[in-house]
Amino acid sequence: MKNMLFLLIFFFSYTGFSQCNEKLLSGTFENIKYILKCPTYSYNQESKNFSYIKHPFEKGNIEMVKHDYIKIDSIVKNIILKEASAYFKEKLIFQSFEKVYKDSLDNFKNNALKRDLDKCKVKYSIYYYFEPIENVKYCIGYAFDESLNWIKEDKVSYLVPYDDEYGKIIEYPIYENVKPFENISICSLKELGKHYLNNDVENLELIFLKESFYWKMNELKLQYRGENIVKSVLINPNDLQDYLIKDANTYVEF
Repeated sequence: MKNMLFLLIFFFSYTGFSQCNEKLLSGTFENIKYILKCPTYSYNQESKNFSYIKHPFEKGNIEMVKHDYIKIDSIVKNIILKEASAYFKEKLIFQSFEKVYKDSLDNFKNNALKRDLDKCKVKYSIYYYFEPIENVKYCIGYAFDESLNWIKEDKVSYLVPYDDEYGKIIEYPIYENVKPFENISICSLKELGKHYLNNDVENLELIFLKESFYWKMNELKLQYRGENIVKSVLINPNDLQDYLIKDANTYVEF
C-alpha cells in the first residue's frame, strides 16, 4: 500500500510541476497589529528609490536604512531564531522592513487608518517569508521598540479548530525541529489530500503545530449555519506518506 502511495505521489508531483501555477500564502505577520497606529515607512530590496520618500505609500530601498535593517535582522536570526534549524534559516527570505518616524505624523493625516502616537510603541518591524518549496510562502514577522526590545505577547492561540493538543498554535516558535520538505506542487498536494480524505478538498494551508509544520486541508462538504464538523487532514511535509485525519470544527455565520 505504501509503495502504491509513493508511486501516486511521484506521479502527481511529476505531472503537477509542468501544469500547476497555483501559489500558496500562509501564516500571519503577527507584528502588523503593533504597528498599525504608527507613522511608518517601508523599505525592501526591490525598490528603485534611494532618496527621500515623498508619500507614505511609497517604498524605499533597504539601503536607505541599511544600518537599522542589519541590526534588526541580526537580532532575529542570531538571538530569537538562534536555535532554529539550519534548513529553516536557509529558507527564511527577507521581505520588507518598516521604520517608524514619529515626527512625520502630519504626512499621514489623509490616510484612512488614523495614526495615534499614544498607541505606537514600535520603532522597527521586519517581515520574512519561509519558502520551503516553489510557490509557497509562510509569513513571519517581528516588531521592536526603540530600545530594541522584542514586542510580543507570550500566548497560545486557538486558531485551528481541533479539540486536542493540535488545536493550539504557539505564535512565536523557534523552529528548531524544522526539516527539509519533500518537493511537491500545490496542485499535487490537493490531489494527495483528496486521496487521503476520499473527497474533494478546500482551504489548503501550511500551518505550524506542536513544533512542526503540516500541510492542512479540509474535506469539501455542504455546511449549514452554525457549527459544523468536517474531516481535516494534516500531512507531514517531510514525509508525505505520513498523515493524520482529524475532526475539525467550523462555524458558518450566514
